[in-house]
Amino acid sequence: MIKLNKMIGYGAVRACYEHPQNQRLCIKVFLKQGNAKKSFTDEINLYKKLKDTLSPYLCRYEEQLVETDKGIGMVTELLRDSDLTISKPLAHCTKTPEIKAQIDDFCQRLIDNDIFFYDFNLQNFVIQKLAGKTQLKFIDMKSYRRYKPWTYLGLEKFVPYFARRAMKQRIKKLNQLLQE
Repeated sequence: MIKLNKMIGYGAVRACYEHPQNQRLCIKVFLKQGNAKKSFTDEINLYKKLKDTLSPYLCRYEEQLVETDKGIGMVTELLRDSDLTISKPLAHCTKTPEIKAQIDDFCQRLIDNDIFFYDFNLQNFVIQKLAGKTQLKFIDMKSYRRYKPWTYLGLEKFVPYFARRAMKQRIKKLNQLLQE
C-alpha cells in the first residue's frame, strides 16, 4: 500500500498526489471512493484508445491501478517543467499565440475524430515548459462523453452531429475564457 502525503492539487471529485517513490509520477484518487476502480479503468482504456490521436496533448498513464491509504489510485505522469517545478494550469499562465495555436489544434483533433470531452475549464489544461518549448497538456479525461444534455433527449450522446455542435459551443466558451 502506498502512503500519500504530498497533495499537489484537487478538483470537485478527485485529488492528485505526488507519488512518494517517483517525483515524476502523480497518483489520482477519488475524494469519495464509490466506483473509483471502474472510473479509473475506463479512463486508462480511453487513454490507450486516444493517445495516438491526441499526442502530444496527453500525459502518460500507467496501466495498473494502485492501492493507497486514500483508496484505489490511478498513476499518471506528473508534468514538470525543465526546472523540475510542477507545470502550471493554463488558468495561471500567459495565453501566448503558441498556446492558442496548440489549443486550436487540440480542439480540431477532437472535432475531426468525434472525440467529445465536456469539461474545458482552464484548470484541466496544463502548460509544460521543457527545453525552451511550451506544450499544452489536457489532464482530465474523465469528462469524455459525460455531458449535461444540450438537447431535450440528450441526442448528442448518440448522434455525432449534435455532439459536434455541443463541442463547438464548449470550444467557443473555452476561447472566450482565453480572452479574459
